Amino acid sequence: MIPQRSHGFVLTMVLIMFTVIALITAALTQNTQLLVTQTHRQQIAAINRNQILSAQAWARHQAEPSGETVILDVNDLSSRPNRLEVQWTDSNHINVQAWARWGSQQRTQEQELDL
Repeated sequence: MIPQRSHGFVLTMVLIMFTVIALITAALTQNTQLLVTQTHRQQIAAINRNQILSAQAWARHQAEPSGETVILDVNDLSSRPNRLEVQWTDSNHINVQAWARWGSQQRTQEQELDL
């Protein structure tokens, strides 16, 4: 007579291992998504900061301030579409509106600057 072997224990261990691997993968995926979102937010903040400094430098080198809104071409500063509007409020102040998009994040920042 051949002894009967029970393979249920090995199958149970394999299923438990697959479950543990699936849980670890899910946790790592969630953390990766959080890091990507935070990275996009920081990238947008850096783009907005650079745009506002560019607007301030551009306004300082203008001969005569005009009261109209000027849209500057800033698409070459990054690989994503951006928008930068500058409007003089008086001869020493400008109003800057910077719009940037990175990944799924989008941000508009408006600031009044002294020249």
